[in-house]
Amino acid sequence: MTNSPIVDCHLHVYWPEKYPYPEGPGAKPKPGEIIADLNAMNKVMSANKITHALLVQPSAYETENKSMIDVITTSKGRVKGIAAADVAMTDDDLAQLKRDGIVGVRLNLYSFANDIFEQPGINDFLKRCAKNDIIAEVFATPATWPKVIDKLRACPARMVFEHMGWPKVEDGVKQEGFQLLLGLAKEKDCSVKLSCAFRMSKSGFPFPELQPYVDKLLEVFGPERCMWGSDWPMLRSGHDRPYNYAEEFAALERWVPNAADRRAILWSAPAKIFGFTAK
Repeated sequence: MTNSPIVDCHLHVYWPEKYPYPEGPGAKPKPGEIIADLNAMNKVMSANKITHALLVQPSAYETENKSMIDVITTSKGRVKGIAAADVAMTDDDLAQLKRDGIVGVRLNLYSFANDIFEQPGINDFLKRCAKNDIIAEVFATPATWPKVIDKLRACPARMVFEHMGWPKVEDGVKQEGFQLLLGLAKEKDCSVKLSCAFRMSKSGFPFPELQPYVDKLLEVFGPERCMWGSDWPMLRSGHDRPYNYAEEFAALERWVPNAADRRAILWSAPAKIFGFTAK
């Protein structure tokens, strides 16, 4: 697709051999179900000519970010991370996360902390994130958007929204949650990931029913605030058909035929937003 640097802005590490999963509510792979450790990640990135990666903390590890930080430490700047964080984290805690290569915290309203905006201290926590230049990355569902929109409008930190806002594809671009996301793009310092196509699509590759959503996101956010992510290792897609990394990547070229726009999505936007450098 391009000889320029490429960032995959949504991958997960599952490394139970070195970092066992904590007890708790997170969605954990079954024993032997998947290998998504450092070696597996490097292999899939190399095979697809991906030069940089943004790891996102999976709910399996809850707020224990050691496995992700281990991978980041070995990457010499090629990998950064979005951590899961307790709202009680102090300025010193957040500063340490930054030193560890963490650029944001994940507000997972889908599978882990769907009540996070109701927790005491969340407003002060988001203020500390803004103070320390820590991004708030939000995973919200269609049912959740109306409940949290006022909180998002008031969020003082920079925000990134996962998976195109997770629209219910068959409901069209005028559905309430997607329109709320578009509205935020006009009001706030925020960006969006064109990611996780295989989970939202009912038809499979090349995921044509997502085209209207991509078109609208590019129109409103602009390519300079859009980025691409695979959601590797693509655990539990919800469909019987298999998915692979190459198809997720190839879908972007179909969605975004303009080469300059793809260049922004794959490199210049994530480089600016997350601080990647071409080395």
